[in-house]
Amino acid sequence: MAITLASQNLEQADKKVKEAFTTGARGYVSQYENVFIVEVPERRNERFTIVKTDSNVLETSDGGSFPTQVVSELGANTVSVKVFKSAIPISDLSELFDNYGAIAKTAQTRGYHFKSKTDQLCVAFLNNSTSTSSPYGINIAGTNYGLAGASQAIGDSGSTQSNRVTGNLDKTTLNTARVYMRKMKDHDGMIAAYQARRLVVPSEEAMNAWQITQSAGEPESANRNDNYVKTLGLQVIEWPILSSTTGCFLLADKSEVGCKGLRLEVKEMPTMRRILNTDTGNWVYQFRMVLNPGVIDYLGLVTVGV
Repeated sequence: MAITLASQNLEQADKKVKEAFTTGARGYVSQYENVFIVEVPERRNERFTIVKTDSNVLETSDGGSFPTQVVSELGANTVSVKVFKSAIPISDLSELFDNYGAIAKTAQTRGYHFKSKTDQLCVAFLNNSTSTSSPYGINIAGTNYGLAGASQAIGDSGSTQSNRVTGNLDKTTLNTARVYMRKMKDHDGMIAAYQARRLVVPSEEAMNAWQITQSAGEPESANRNDNYVKTLGLQVIEWPILSSTTGCFLLADKSEVGCKGLRLEVKEMPTMRRILNTDTGNWVYQFRMVLNPGVIDYLGLVTVGV
């Protein structure tokens, strides 16, 4: 009788389980990539500062000295990556009789769960957009603010501005949100003129959002006027796990000069490895990811119906 080496069986199983895990992860359609800036942190506790300076650009005499603009730190917000783990043990009988069918199915489910977990971690910041508590609050000049509010601090000037529009999503409230974004001031007190690029909506508002943003003609009347909103080229992002059925989020582009506040720090995407449990002699498939989302500023974001 031929002898089959366990290592040969496990090498084949590794490939099968890894493919199943990857398939499961791809099977979950996440939206966090469309909403958050995804980046690799340099430190476990990544610190982001909010700064201000003098926005004036001053005229000088020919050969004159350069006016100095002092840079002041207004606050700091930290995003600390976290470790998430899961394991699938291979019992004696599974190794001998299962041919790794059930294990592969479980791995596929775990891949789906890991991707879903990342989505849930990120959407929590939109679901708690008015909260000033950690980790959802933003520290500006010693005071915590929510991601959305009617009196958001403009640096340490004492002046405030709103990035929260009341009322359900329609042509009027969306235009109000657009105007808020266009006239939003940065922490230097200068109008930043952010451009609206993305509209994040719950499933209940997806059809309404499409009709408002994509209709060729006026979406809410029978006249033949062209639809101005369509010219904005807004990307409608349906996020089914948003907790509110009416809350929508108008965002600038994902950049340091756009909507830079929503960050996802990813040190390790879900990975798989097989180890030997020396107490039982059984193999264990382990899955791990190291990441965490956070919020560092409200600029470039306006809410509707939140």
